[in-house]
Amino acid sequence: MTITKEASGSQHRPDKICRSEMRRLRLVERLTGLKSFVEANGRLPRTTEDRSLAAWMYHQLKGHTTDPFYVLVREEIEGIHRELGAPDGTSRSDENARRRRRAERLLQLKAFTAEHGRLPNERAEHKAERSLAGWMRSLFSSRTARPEYDQVREEVESIRRDHDAWSIQLRKLQDFIAANGRRPTHAENTAAATWLDHNIARLREGRLHEKRASELSAFMEECPDTLRSTEWDTNFISVTAWFKAHGCLPRRRSNDPDELRLANWLNWNRRSHRVGALSATQSERIAGLEPLRASGRRLPGS
Repeated sequence: MTITKEASGSQHRPDKICRSEMRRLRLVERLTGLKSFVEANGRLPRTTEDRSLAAWMYHQLKGHTTDPFYVLVREEIEGIHRELGAPDGTSRSDENARRRRRAERLLQLKAFTAEHGRLPNERAEHKAERSLAGWMRSLFSSRTARPEYDQVREEVESIRRDHDAWSIQLRKLQDFIAANGRRPTHAENTAAATWLDHNIARLREGRLHEKRASELSAFMEECPDTLRSTEWDTNFISVTAWFKAHGCLPRRRSNDPDELRLANWLNWNRRSHRVGALSATQSERIAGLEPLRASGRRLPGS
């Protein structure tokens, strides 16, 4: 049933009219205005641009009054809404525009990573890069749960995995271990060796992101025997040799560069031992040095 001004009960407003009839007249005027807007623009009014009309429309849709006249108005608005509205309340034209923008952003992201070999940074100098990085962040922070959004998120997540600096570093380590049968030493690649030590420590402390923790745990399970650095063994042997030669552990206040280096290494590993960041074997060996700290005796069996 289509509501018109005639259906409201009066073609012309009399000088005096009851309040309920006045409300009905205003309701018909608003409905007529909504129909005219839709006919002229081909879409529903938006709260950002057509605030008054959009607010009135959504207010009527959420109404619960059982007044027959109001129910008819609501049914007409629901019909318009079904014809032009998207599931989240936006018009179809709006949703099509958003879908196109998401596709364009995804293409821009793929082009950026292909050209630069990395993900865009929100602190970058160029505005376009900052905007693209912000779009990625908002895509994952949004709570919208719809198939088209989920599909875009999956594609972006795949790009993030391929170009994330953390994942790239892990793949480089996997390639090095596959080629050499061991992890890199600090002398060969200080950054890679330090990165691995740092992330293993964070994993054991439970401070690594769930996804990264899963990836690193799988990596450690695949090659547990290769993660113990030969450089670590060399340094430990050097510390014990120093004790045998000098009757004490290396001191951090020494002017001897070799003694200072070994003292710093030992201090770092003692801290790692306390927080559980060493392997079981390494932790046991470091703990075995503790009784010697205040001792002037040589190692047993020396």
